[in-house]
Amino acid sequence: MDTLVHLAARAGEVVSGDELIDAIWRGRVVYDAQIYKIMSELRRAFSDHGDGDSFIQTVPKRGYRLVAPVSPVQPREETAMTGLGGMSSRAKIGLAASAVLALAILAVIGGPMVEDQGLPGELVTESIGISAALDGEPRAVSVAGSLAVLPFDVLGSSDEHAYFAAGFHDEILNQLAKTTNLQIASRSSVLPYAGQRRAASEIGAELNVGAVLVGSVRYADDRVRTYMQLVNAESDSQIWSASYERDLDDVFAIQTDIALRVATALDGQLDVLARQQHAERLTESPEAYTLYLRAGATAVTPGLPSAVRHQYLDQAIKLDPTFAEAHARKADVYVVSMIDNFAVGSADRYDLAEIDLRARTSAETALALDPGLASAYMALGQLHQYRWRWAEAEQAFEQAFVLNPDDLDVLRNYARFSSHTGDHVLAISLAKRATSLAPTHPGLLFREGSAHLYAAEYELAMAAFRKSIELNPGHALSRIYLAITEGISGDSEEALAELKVAEQQLGNDPPVHMAALIAYGYLRLGHHEDAERLHRMVETITTGRSPGNGSAIFLALARRDEETALNALHLAAKAASRQIPDVSYHNVMLAKANVFADPELDKQAFRSLRNRIDATLREVPAPERADSVTKVGPEIVAHP
Repeated sequence: MDTLVHLAARAGEVVSGDELIDAIWRGRVVYDAQIYKIMSELRRAFSDHGDGDSFIQTVPKRGYRLVAPVSPVQPREETAMTGLGGMSSRAKIGLAASAVLALAILAVIGGPMVEDQGLPGELVTESIGISAALDGEPRAVSVAGSLAVLPFDVLGSSDEHAYFAAGFHDEILNQLAKTTNLQIASRSSVLPYAGQRRAASEIGAELNVGAVLVGSVRYADDRVRTYMQLVNAESDSQIWSASYERDLDDVFAIQTDIALRVATALDGQLDVLARQQHAERLTESPEAYTLYLRAGATAVTPGLPSAVRHQYLDQAIKLDPTFAEAHARKADVYVVSMIDNFAVGSADRYDLAEIDLRARTSAETALALDPGLASAYMALGQLHQYRWRWAEAEQAFEQAFVLNPDDLDVLRNYARFSSHTGDHVLAISLAKRATSLAPTHPGLLFREGSAHLYAAEYELAMAAFRKSIELNPGHALSRIYLAITEGISGDSEEALAELKVAEQQLGNDPPVHMAALIAYGYLRLGHHEDAERLHRMVETITTGRSPGNGSAIFLALARRDEETALNALHLAAKAASRQIPDVSYHNVMLAKANVFADPELDKQAFRSLRNRIDATLREVPAPERADSVTKVGPEIVAHP
């Protein structure tokens, strides 16, 4: 129906395929063959079995033209919708109906058009595919009970539009995750498809889902405009679509309505509890919600200080002190702040205990408001992990997993932590669960490879790293781990090639923890000059600050400087005993477990320190009080 409406609005004019894609599908999930199929269906609806010139004309290499006579009808007094020339939804439907045999069209291509007056705000125009249409309501269709919600297109160029669209997408995912008997592809697995023009069938095959939800979102002047389309990933046919235009106050109603309609169309088995969960609102304040979304969007902005995120969240919490998700996100920002402060300059002393207390208070406040909030437990798990409190970290990660066993962030972080603790069976199980949910996610494949590497399963580790690189050739950490593992396995030529590519990808200002591992990798392959060159690069990059004890260990090993490496490992053990975070914590874990099977680290002096770190981490210390620890200074970090 949308295609016909657009042609009718431009009656007598040539409309290109690209224009149709931009106007109707917002550049999503459609290709030329699909447009051709739609035109064929329209012609069949008109009983046009000739050359097509009677109703819709194909103009070679240019597009399509509606040649049937069109005369607009007078619309009823209704709210204007976003669309062609500012016409209301009824006007557009009437316009098309006067040009064609409406009943035939509806029977073939669109299903019924429904005006939904069930929610506050402006008109919702809904189109239900013939396979899902019955009495004007979406019903379950014969596709597998699985769905990928692709990142929504941003209608508008400002940052305000972008962060709102991203947050809107996250909330639709969260709502659908509460649905029974419906498997939802994770956010991480669908992000790589942002902005891509690909058939739903291709995406569905890659993500192993039966349906794909695409859409566009615009937020401006306290108004929300969105268009959603649910597509069968087996046939590329539309199951359901709807357009919404509402006040910001109704954003939660829009999200709930979309989630319920999509879930009903694919599953049809929502129980009372699921419907109640869908109706839950994160906050009663739309303004607080937009600030919360801003804080989430800034999390992925390179170089943006955590203080900016704190400001947005403080404002959101001031507007709604009961906003549990905002408190949980604030706890997470405190953890990031703790690591950032330590990385920026170890010579600058800061109140670690105060940050720790604030992070725990924020997470605990969130859980008091919502005891089932997995994100709050995740923040606690990360906090305790970086403060070297393994017992408490394990409890928090386990609780997050119990609450949300299909959350990819939970699975990834819990798997990594389990590798660090030596529980390789659990780590591999969690990592493989994550990759089964998101089989095309390079970061999760890297995590699975790491889990196998910690367990000394080198062939399985290399297979996962290679698949990660295949999906994302720019995943430098997968290349580094693969290269060192290949070196362990005796494939020096391939290992050297991977290290060279990784170094080139990272450029002249690489992350220090990666540069340290590249230098170490060169040493293991016998390329001492390259190892020394990387060592000098890190010295330049880290002038005036520490690379972290973990990186210092591998930088010293890259020079086979046993004394310096021992000292860095000693400082790491001291930091662990004092619960002082390390900016290269994960490199400390690599050294502690001797993941790369380095004979140097198996010497008695090194083994003693590694065991000391392990023993410290397995103790159950009480969290520090804010008045029990003084400032943190540079005496517990190593310099290259």
